[in-house]
Amino acid sequence: MTLAGNAVSRATAFAAMDTDAFKLDPNSRRLLEDAGFLLFASGAIAAILLVVAVSIAGLRYRVIPRWLAWAGFAIAALLPLAIGFIGFLFLFVWVLALSVALVGRRRPEQPV
Repeated sequence: MTLAGNAVSRATAFAAMDTDAFKLDPNSRRLLEDAGFLLFASGAIAAILLVVAVSIAGLRYRVIPRWLAWAGFAIAALLPLAIGFIGFLFLFVWVLALSVALVGRRRPEQPV
């Protein structure tokens, strides 16, 4: 959703580069940029919910390291600052660390 929001809000700038064939109405520009921002913000809210849910599950069921679960809460707190993309940068690093932790974890041996 964040990528789609970014694309929609930047569509007006891309369309304005073609000065010969296209005239951009100011109300259309506002509509597209607001719709793009709402998609972006909705993606940030969904990411916050995802990170908090994974962190709670990680602490409860101990499927990820505790430090990674606690770091998820810090990431969720940074995501409302996503306008500066700092929150999403930390989210990307957290998802990579989470992926490595999940791939590298040992599974309990199953009786044969």
